[in-house]
Amino acid sequence: MSKDQDWKARFSRWKQEINHFTALAEIHIIKNKEINWLDLRQHRAGLFDLLADGENLLLELVALIQEKIIREDKGRSLVDDLDSWQSTLFTTLNQWHGSIDQQTDLPAELIQGFKDIDEGRVVNLDEALTDAPRQI
Repeated sequence: MSKDQDWKARFSRWKQEINHFTALAEIHIIKNKEINWLDLRQHRAGLFDLLADGENLLLELVALIQEKIIREDKGRSLVDDLDSWQSTLFTTLNQWHGSIDQQTDLPAELIQGFKDIDEGRVVNLDEALTDAPRQI
């Protein structure tokens, strides 16, 4: 098998691994009503593995382009395709394991509420419901 065929076969397998990982995540993370810390750690580890594999594929692809084994125009298309898959993995990593500031799917008010709690800007609910309002 030639170098470019070998690379393309590994790229294809990598995309299949992502699809398999996504199907497993649907079962063990997204639809799991009893998700635990180990499920989340395994999910994060899987994402890191796939991202690392993707970066290594990219570096190998660049070498194949520089060696003129893969034409530059075809290589650019493959880089774009690979980057698209990587972008999806990064988005998933940030959505599930990133800081609250990186959550693009949550309302800004909820994110601000989490920040307020982290910074100690909270009011005891029992006091707030029974005490007279304080003048600020």
